[in-house]
Amino acid sequence: MRMKQWLTLSLFALGVGYLGAGADGCSSPDYTTAKMALQNKDYPKAEEYLVKETTSKPENVEAWTQLAQVRYELHNYEGMADAYAKAVALDPSKAEEAKRSSQAAWAQTYNTGVSYLNPKPVPNGTARAANPDSARFYFRRALKLLPDSVFVYTSLARTYSNEQKYDDAVSVYKEYQAKVPADPDPLIRISEIYLRATPKRTAEAIQTLEQVRKMTLSDDTKRDVLSVLADAYIAAGREAEAKDVFRSAVEADPSNALMHYNYGVVLLKAEDYAGAIDQFTKTTQLQDTLTVAHQNLGIAYFNWGVKMKNDAEKAIEALPARQQRTAQINEAYKEKFRMAIPHLQTVTQRQPDDMQTWDTLGRIYSQLGMTKEAEAAFKKSGMR
Repeated sequence: MRMKQWLTLSLFALGVGYLGAGADGCSSPDYTTAKMALQNKDYPKAEEYLVKETTSKPENVEAWTQLAQVRYELHNYEGMADAYAKAVALDPSKAEEAKRSSQAAWAQTYNTGVSYLNPKPVPNGTARAANPDSARFYFRRALKLLPDSVFVYTSLARTYSNEQKYDDAVSVYKEYQAKVPADPDPLIRISEIYLRATPKRTAEAIQTLEQVRKMTLSDDTKRDVLSVLADAYIAAGREAEAKDVFRSAVEADPSNALMHYNYGVVLLKAEDYAGAIDQFTKTTQLQDTLTVAHQNLGIAYFNWGVKMKNDAEKAIEALPARQQRTAQINEAYKEKFRMAIPHLQTVTQRQPDDMQTWDTLGRIYSQLGMTKEAEAAFKKSGMR
């Protein structure tokens, strides 16, 4: 659920035909003056006389087109769009040029907004300070040019999120949602804002994510949404509700590997390791290619082993000092570590660059006295 930082577009060749004749084949004094100004690239003067020409001869489609082109040069994009609308009304063949010009103007405007949101260093090593107000101005202008360029909304919302103006950011995403009511992305982003706010607005996040859950989602999006929803329930101290939601989903669709997986995630986060292992095992039985299920199986066994080891050590620490010297730690935890190994090995076979999994394997091997295997795993992890 990540945002584009910078859009690089080539400006479209506008095919400017500045020196065309008037609609009647003859040029008025105003139009002649405008064309001379265009030839000299005196755009303010050209605009002045093209306005006079289109006022006295509103049927002059070339004058409207040239007025739009001049306003593009002057970065008056709203005026450009208005002039092109008049030209297209007179001659529909101008629509393609109007579209190209709007796209070029949009690209310039959007990139200017991004430059205020993410200033780039200049050669002397300094950079213009971020200016969220200017960024917002240009993003809003970009949306006027191409109202359906919905991803601009993410940039606009970010200007508010960066300043912790979360309600304003949410309002922007609601505008975005109105454009694409079937797209879960704006609602997902709203839920992320609620969870990032201080203090967290978990109740609102849960309500929003439950709304997303009812939409048509891809498997990957559904898995991510349900994982975040589980986090939100747990953060709100509503673990029982989280378990109920996902238990019901599994019971309603027992052959759905994704539902078992997400139920396992909830149980894992609630430290119900036996329950999580059961759900992840069912997931792999239904869809063995889901590598993340093997990864979480390994993590569940590993975390369970760590908990058992800690509990065993605490039990010894609770004994009188004399008994502590001779007490033997219960090593049942090692069996959980051994059970984790094949699942984590499956992950490294499928994702050999997964450094975190290699590091976890190294820790397990160390606990089991498998020195050579531990050294090899830590070397591949690059983390030690």
